[in-house]
Amino acid sequence: FYTDEISPLYTIVGSKNHTMQKVTARAVNDMKLDTESTTLIDACCATGALYFGLKTYNWKEVILNDLNPLRTNFLNVIKNKPIKLIAKLLETDFSFISTPETKNPVLQEYKSSLYDYEQKRKRYHKVDCNVDIAYKMFIVQCIDKKHIESEHEIMKRIARFLPAHLKLQNAIITQEDAITYLKSETADKLVLLDVPYIASESTCGIS
Repeated sequence: FYTDEISPLYTIVGSKNHTMQKVTARAVNDMKLDTESTTLIDACCATGALYFGLKTYNWKEVILNDLNPLRTNFLNVIKNKPIKLIAKLLETDFSFISTPETKNPVLQEYKSSLYDYEQKRKRYHKVDCNVDIAYKMFIVQCIDKKHIESEHEIMKRIARFLPAHLKLQNAIITQEDAITYLKSETADKLVLLDVPYIASESTCGIS
């Protein structure tokens, strides 16, 4: 009941929206797979939305992969330290987003911190579990756009963290080139491959 068809936890440029979630979920359902013997691989998972949007199946294994260390870190924090992230967000006074004078300095500071982190870890294979970086990334994703999300909208996203945490318990989060999984010789696998969009290369972690 809680882990079926979870809406996106946050959005990015070219992100997987509700329509893509529904179409993917319907396609997977129509395949009538023996999920207990099938490995599900989302090779360019980004926000993880395609996996979150599926119904709950008993997969043999789930692999969520992305080259962007900010994305993989966020998913790993949701999997392993969701309460710490939620507590940090609930302690936040979101009134700062109401005016450019208070929002922009915070946004600039967070984006600088995230840039440094991404540059440092973009060639790493080990996935991090940094709550502070996950917090800053989530805030930036919610307010660094034309239509800034309200505190109410942000809280609705936070409410999805715990169902997502439950759904991620059978998932392995990796930071590899997607081709690694396309070439793998796993016999029974279903690969979701939503390739990066033109002009989104930097946010997808590729050159």
